[in-house]
Amino acid sequence: MAIDAVELAKKIENEDEKTYIIGTLIGISDKFLTEEYKNKLKRVIRMTKIAEMLIQEGKAEGKVEGKL
Repeated sequence: MAIDAVELAKKIENEDEKTYIIGTLIGISDKFLTEEYKNKLKRVIRMTKIAEMLIQEGKAEGKVEGKL
């Protein structure tokens, strides 16, 4: 159901609403899904703005750690 919910959320035109809903689904799902379903959900989320934001954040943190 979480994967279906993310697929539906990806169709929302308002980017702020879409990001909020997908983020909420990620937060809730983390506590209740098995690792198998978390990996499936990760594949579905990979092409969303949230995934893009997390990737950019990880890159920025890596650069800071690299400088240290």
